[in-house]
Order: sequence, then structure tokens, then C-alpha cells
Amino acid sequence: MVRFLRDCDETSAWLQDMTTVAASEDYGDDVEHVEMLIQKFEKFLGSLVSSEERIQTLVLSGQKLIQESHPQSLRIKARLEEVENTWDDLKELASARQDALAGARQIHVFDRNADETVAWILEKDASLQSEDFGHDLESIQTLIRKHLGFERDLAAVKDQVDLVLKEAERLTGLYPDARDHIVVKQEETVTAWNELMEMSASRKSKLQQSEQLQSYFDNNRDLMAAITELLGKITAPDLAQDLMAAEVQVATHRDYKSEIEARTGAVSNFIETGTKLIDEGHFLSEEIQDKVASLRLRYQLLQDTWTLRKDLYERNLDLQIFKRDLAQFSLWLSMREPYVKDHYYGENLSEVDELIRRHEDFQKTLEAQEKNLEAIRRTTLVSFLIILFIFHSSSKQATPECV
Repeated sequence: MVRFLRDCDETSAWLQDMTTVAASEDYGDDVEHVEMLIQKFEKFLGSLVSSEERIQTLVLSGQKLIQESHPQSLRIKARLEEVENTWDDLKELASARQDALAGARQIHVFDRNADETVAWILEKDASLQSEDFGHDLESIQTLIRKHLGFERDLAAVKDQVDLVLKEAERLTGLYPDARDHIVVKQEETVTAWNELMEMSASRKSKLQQSEQLQSYFDNNRDLMAAITELLGKITAPDLAQDLMAAEVQVATHRDYKSEIEARTGAVSNFIETGTKLIDEGHFLSEEIQDKVASLRLRYQLLQDTWTLRKDLYERNLDLQIFKRDLAQFSLWLSMREPYVKDHYYGENLSEVDELIRRHEDFQKTLEAQEKNLEAIRRTTLVSFLIILFIFHSSSKQATPECV
């Protein structure tokens, strides 16, 4: 009896120690930790299995005393029930911890997979932070091809995200107590993935806008080149020095007006398109605004330059007409000068009458030339002002910047 009670006390103490181990709520901090706990607990389970015989021996010993009608049979029976109940509780608790550790391992694996997936997503995020959208059509198209490759790579990330979400759904069904923790990881993964997709779509959109805008900028370059070429044509010629050349110069300059007007539609369309892009909040609005402003100013300069040159060439034409008229009148005068200076007055009446008649004809011719002389007198002051204007304009070298 004494030995039986001693064995019961020792077994109860041992069962209590084992119960403390089985009741542990330490499920590890990560996969490696929980796997270490599982290994230790497997050894613990092994010791339980090997202790089955010890419990059975104690039970048989107590049952034998009862069968022998020991005076303390009721006490013995109570102790046996206590030990057997504790033993059953321990086995049930150990089984529950074994399941809990297995579940904890699954959740830690899920956590690791979710964290690795988020880290993978963040790594992809970093490659989308670049502000390089290309500087010409070739570089832009290279970046677009690179981004298309990036999008293909995202398919693998998407597969991993789907696995994480599927596993989260499975685990929340198996382990409702861990639902809150699992949902947090699930939401972190979904949030990271959605942000990645938004950034990817944003960069793709900006690259496509850059490609479209490059064509727009190429159009700007072509228009600016055409305007500069026209400015060069308009301001290049020296002033004509005779009437025929002046008339050709005026006619040629008028033809340039047609070339300017032919580009009005393209310039207006460029400005309207740029204004629309700016109003829509294009991410390169500042660059677009610079292009629009520079083209508007350049085209206005072209028109102003043409007008100034038009006035200059027309005034020069007036001057050449004046010079022609003056030269013609001077020639007429020089041709009549010998007649005026002739001192022969005739030697008889008939000659004198003839000379008088010729002089009267000369006076009539002179009166007829009075209108031409008056026109020359009227234009003399204007021509003088024209000469000053032409001289002043010519002294500026007639460049696009100073015309």
C-alpha cells in the first residue's frame, strides 16, 4: 500500500510536469522556430508513448490491491481514477498541442510566403520609381518594350499573390482563432499588389504619353525650322538698286506671305493641341507650355518681320520709281538745254518768225512737262524720308532678331 501511494505521488508529479509542457502556448516566432518546437514536442510525445507501460503498471497494481479487498480500497480507487483522468487529459492536451503546432507551422509558412511576396512586390515597385521617360522616339520605344517585359514578369508575381490569397482563405477556415492575423497579412499583400498595378499602369500611361508627345515635339521642331528658314529668306536680300530689281523684290516678298499663311493652320493646330494637353493635366505640361510659347512668339516674329520688310521694300520701290522719273526728266532737260542757250535770233524776218514759232512750240512742250515736274517736286520730301528709312533699316543688318 505504501509503495502504491508513493508510486501514485511520483506519477502525479510527473504527469503535472508533462501537462505543463503540453499546455504551453508557445508556437514560435517564425517557421524555423516552430519547427524546432515541433521537433522537441515529437520527442515529448515519444516519452509519453514510452510512459504508457508505467501508467498501466500502476493501474494494475492498484486494481490488484482492490481485488485483494484492501482496507483502503476506496482510497486506492480514487487515486487510480485521479491518475487515469490526468493521464487521459495529458494525452488529449498533447494531441491538441501537436495539432496546434502543426497549424502554427502552416500559419508561419503563410506569413513567410506573404512577407516574401510583399518584398517581391516592393522590389518591383522600386523599378517603377524612375522618372526617365526617354528623350527621343527611339529611347521612349526602348523603355516601352522594357515595360512590356516588366508586365510579363508580373504574371509570376500575380500567381504568387493568388497562392497567398488562396492559402489565406483555407487557413481562416481551418483556424478561426487566427483569422484576424491571417486577414492582416492578406490585406497587406493585396494592398501592395494593387499599388504595384497602379504604379505599373501609371508608368505605362506616361510612356505612351511620352511617345505621343514626342511626335508632337517633332512637329514643333519642324515648324520652328520652317519658320527660321522663312525668316532667313525674308531678311537675307540686300535692297534692290534699280526699278526692275525692286519690283522683283516686292513680288518675291509677296510670295513669302503665301508660305507664311500656308503654315498658319499647322501652327494653330499645334497651339490648340498643346493647350488641350495642358488643360488635361499632362505630366509634361511645363515642357508643352514652353514649346507652345516659343512657337507662338517665333511665328509672331515671322509675321512682324514680313510686315516690316514689306514696308521697307515698297518704300525702296517708291524710291527707285522716283529715281527713274528724276533721271528721265533730267535727260529731257539736258536734251533741251542747247536750244535754250542758242544765241541765234535769225537774219531776216522769215527766220525770226520761224524761230518765234519754234519757241512757242518749246513753251508748250515745257508747259506739258510741268505736271511731271510737279510730281517730282511732291515726291521729293517723301523720297528723302524714304532714303532715311532705308538707310536706317539697312544699317541694322536686317537679321530676324533686329528686323
